[in-house]
Amino acid sequence: MNYILELLKKENLEEEDVELVLTIMGEYPKEVAPRLGDMIVNFPHLIKSIYGFCKFIENKDELADIILNLLSQENNLQEFQLFWVGWIIESHLINTKNAARIIDLTFNHRNASVISRSKILEIGDARYGLSELRAQYLGAGQSDWLSWSSAVGSRTLSAISRNHRLTYFGKSSQMNQLIYSVLTK
Repeated sequence: MNYILELLKKENLEEEDVELVLTIMGEYPKEVAPRLGDMIVNFPHLIKSIYGFCKFIENKDELADIILNLLSQENNLQEFQLFWVGWIIESHLINTKNAARIIDLTFNHRNASVISRSKILEIGDARYGLSELRAQYLGAGQSDWLSWSSAVGSRTLSAISRNHRLTYFGKSSQMNQLIYSVLTK
């Protein structure tokens, strides 16, 4: 454990060291949390492991602050990192005080792609402007990832609201009709 703690103190961590820390330090997330933002930026290919580590961080507002700070800085987060940030939001941050801002910054990030935006749209929550954001895509008559994800994100609405929103969406294409039929059952 002393060896791992000494690794965390090093200014320039190696990727192998970060993998070891994420694997071993689940019981000690408070020691890792201060370095999490650096790990995300400096080791983009470890984002899925970082997502897995986030379950150990008990103080979700602290985790939200780390992610918010990361998204607020000028950095080159890649689209797959933003996709996994979407998973972190859905799994760990959706009930934190900064959830709305984190969602906005992730969805509108300059490196956001259709896939990373779709991950945000499929989050099954009606708060933080997500319903309004999804409504833009559901009502546009599109048949693409953004509209499909918006339909999936509507799954948690009451049956009446969900079915009403999805009726027009379902008429746009055969794929939309298929998704509509699954979601309205």
